[in-house]
Amino acid sequence: MADLLDHSATASVVSVRRLWLRRVTAVVVGFGLAVFYSALWPRIADAYFWSKPSAIHDVVKYVMDQNAIAGSVVVIGYEGESPQISAFGLTTDGREMVPKERFSLASLSKPITAAAVMRLIDESAFSLDDRLVDLVPIARTARDQRYKEITVRHLLQHSGGWTRPANFGLTGDDCSPVAIEAMSYPLSFSPGERYVYSNIGYCWLELIVSSRSGSGYEAFVRKAVLDPAGASELKLEDRLLGGFGGWAGTAADYFRFFSRPPKLAQAASRARLEDPALDYGLGVAIIDEATGHWGSLLGAKRVFTLALRAPSGATVVALFNDYPRDARATATKALKAFRRVLEARRPGSSSL
Repeated sequence: MADLLDHSATASVVSVRRLWLRRVTAVVVGFGLAVFYSALWPRIADAYFWSKPSAIHDVVKYVMDQNAIAGSVVVIGYEGESPQISAFGLTTDGREMVPKERFSLASLSKPITAAAVMRLIDESAFSLDDRLVDLVPIARTARDQRYKEITVRHLLQHSGGWTRPANFGLTGDDCSPVAIEAMSYPLSFSPGERYVYSNIGYCWLELIVSSRSGSGYEAFVRKAVLDPAGASELKLEDRLLGGFGGWAGTAADYFRFFSRPPKLAQAASRARLEDPALDYGLGVAIIDEATGHWGSLLGAKRVFTLALRAPSGATVVALFNDYPRDARATATKALKAFRRVLEARRPGSSSL
């Protein structure tokens, strides 16, 4: 009888232990799944958002919400028409954002510089295959002899050989200190060998425009590019960043410039950038036959800037007063989302 009681007690203890083990296992597994999904879910939700068609305003608000960006201004329309302008959120000092808010354009400056270069090429001032050292002789003093191989095409298409970031800690009346500082380092690859996004090439393009236009960079850009587009309110506010990041203005100002069709050669010649991974023409990104660009700026003028012109002529410009955690990846996804919306849009449509 005692043996039976001992056996029963042992069985009971084993049963309790098994029950306890199941419960602990369930708790551990549940906790692990919760941690797993809490880490994974934001990525799943983000992938789902970008995979589905979204109105432009929804894309803008999503970028703001996901990155704690306070405000933005968005413009959409066609060249020559009165575009729709929308302001969202607050300025960095807590005011309500207004449609006429001015922003640094950051790298949206590059298509402005590229347009000036293409205009000078049309005027036979130089060609796409002319060498940098022949157009701006100071480049001959570079440490790396491969500077002699760099052409205008390489500069426009981010294949000049630079991977080192531009030095924004300098001062100057134009971007020449940036270019001169970069000349003290060797190129990271031979010109034309790779396509890596770089600000330094567009600094050299500014210096080419300045030396070959006969009127200086800013004056030529204004006369040949901005005034004909009705974008005369765009200003060169940061002369050191100049041709690669120094222009500023409202979203409507930039719309007037970017809604005009680029030169055919700008989209016909394209290469695959390594970072971000998308096609790049001569001064513009190519996204499923649309032309676009992006930009971001750190420091006191933190901004994130986007522009896209669809083959139909529909154009969107979105300027944010802060930048996403991964600006280049976000720009690529947002521009592709804009392209889907704009391609379906027709003149006179109010749908965003």
